[in-house]
Amino acid sequence: MRRFVCPNCGCDEINELSMCVVVHPVTAWSDAGEPLDFDDPEVDWDSDMPYLTDLYLGHRPPRTLECSQCCEQFEHPRELD
Repeated sequence: MRRFVCPNCGCDEINELSMCVVVHPVTAWSDAGEPLDFDDPEVDWDSDMPYLTDLYLGHRPPRTLECSQCCEQFEHPRELD
């Protein structure tokens, strides 16, 4: 099996970063209709994130990987020889 590492430090502990929608259920409101307090946040796994169309002009965002050791972010890892 081929192995890949961080192009910066050579670490093989790499995570893929992704955008997700986190919802914050409102539990209390001000008299003006502003949220005052929230329940525990939850990830909305079913969201299709419609705002990505505006952010990326209709294109899927590039894959972002991050090294667990040096925190370098990159799109392509380096293949380990």
